Amino acid sequence: MIKALIFDADGPLYYRKPEVLEQQLTLLNKYGYPEKLTSRHTVHLNKYGHLGDLKQFDAAYDKEKFRAYVRSESVPAMVRHVLHSLDLDLSEADLQRFAAEFKRLHTEITPTHDAVSTLKELRAQGFKSCVLTDSFYSSDEKWQWFNAIGLGDVLDYMVSSYDIRTLKDTPEAYRDCLKILQTAEDETIFIGHQQYEMDGARKANIKSVAILPIATPNIKADYTINGLSELPALLVQINSI
Repeated sequence: MIKALIFDADGPLYYRKPEVLEQQLTLLNKYGYPEKLTSRHTVHLNKYGHLGDLKQFDAAYDKEKFRAYVRSESVPAMVRHVLHSLDLDLSEADLQRFAAEFKRLHTEITPTHDAVSTLKELRAQGFKSCVLTDSFYSSDEKWQWFNAIGLGDVLDYMVSSYDIRTLKDTPEAYRDCLKILQTAEDETIFIGHQQYEMDGARKANIKSVAILPIATPNIKADYTINGLSELPALLVQINSI
């Protein structure tokens, strides 16, 4: 019987509004993106009237961020590598300013439309919950984010890769959640949207649920739902078997 839930954070529980992403692009424009990019990169005015888009930055960021998530490199070092791949070489002072503003923008999150109501329902049904997040922020820092948007009151625990120095593709990350939740593998289920998370849960012998509208293409999970609000009914179905 399922007694506890492990949630991915970004996507299932919160997101960043388009205006926050636009602020990221404005920040990049301030420091020379994409004017200093080589001709192999696309340059255009986006719908907000700024040059370029975030695709090149996001691709470079995705290659670098995991090292910062487990503290094998600092956030400024990660940012330097990302910007260097975009042909942007900042002074140390500018790099520190960019990294500080980039980290600040990361805190600008909004709960998904069904997060608070669904988590309240799950808590009322007796389920314990733990957020498992790959992040270059500690659990304490991310609790501050969650408290600011009303999610802190409807969740029980949080485990950050920054603290445990391991990612969600490893069974150890999920086992840390099990220790906190005080539940066994077959009493716990993971809810997320990326394949590497599902693979990590499987390695830990934990069943997984993928939220399809935000899931990576062709995701393989034990269960699928079309929105977080469908989770309570799915758990009833699983526990009735």
